[in-house]
Amino acid sequence: MQVHGGLTYASHEDNLWWLGFDCAHGCDDVVPGCVTLARLVFPGAEYRTLEYTCQETERLAEQLKALSP
Repeated sequence: MQVHGGLTYASHEDNLWWLGFDCAHGCDDVVPGCVTLARLVFPGAEYRTLEYTCQETERLAEQLKALSP
């Protein structure tokens, strides 16, 4: 699956798979409260907005749907 940073969570319960990714683990990811510091250390660092995260979630869903028979 191609999603920001790759899949970082997977769990199977109640006949469902829960998959996830995060936007706060790479050197180019900025989290609230650390924007200035991160950009000083990593000039290309970027804060991933809710809109960006929703788009990545939809992209992941499309990839999963394509795997369905």
